[in-house]
Amino acid sequence: MYLAENVYSIAQDGAADLWINHDSGGIFHLVKESVVEQIRWTKLGREEAALSLLADPLQEGVWLGFSHGAVAYFKEGQVRASYAAADGLGKGRVSSLQLDHDRALWAATEGGLSG
Repeated sequence: MYLAENVYSIAQDGAADLWINHDSGGIFHLVKESVVEQIRWTKLGREEAALSLLADPLQEGVWLGFSHGAVAYFKEGQVRASYAAADGLGKGRVSSLQLDHDRALWAATEGGLSG
């Protein structure tokens, strides 16, 4: 597989699957080196790309941080949770995501750190 445009991040989930966060193509989900699905941004209800991606090491899902603000958890073909400024997330671009030792999600946004 060759991706000619920007790849923002690559992560491995708890099932050893790879997730690739691609600028215009969406998210590519790979199992045993084969693409099993391509999830377009519009399927996630977004027009813009996610800039940050964090695979959950204990589950088969990924957290996504979007360029216009918002965080979403995607698992088994659908968004399971999402947060925006109205929910207390810092405003603006989400540039990084981390899970702490208690599995709480932290997001670095233009408006500050949210947890």
